[in-house]
Amino acid sequence: DNLSRQLENLQEEQRHMNNDLSNLQMRWHASREEKLQASNKLIRVENLADELGRLSEQKSQLDLDEQ
Repeated sequence: DNLSRQLENLQEEQRHMNNDLSNLQMRWHASREEKLQASNKLIRVENLADELGRLSEQKSQLDLDEQ
């Protein structure tokens, strides 16, 4: 009787651990996806900043050409 109770407790503990593992895996995947999205946004911002710099240089050159 004691052994069967211990076995039930161990099985219940295993179920909890499996659920915890599953939750951690889902959180890790979600976190990884968020990191990828943030990285892509940062790349877009950097590209836009570069483009803005080029446009600013072109405007300055056009202003000089007009003078």
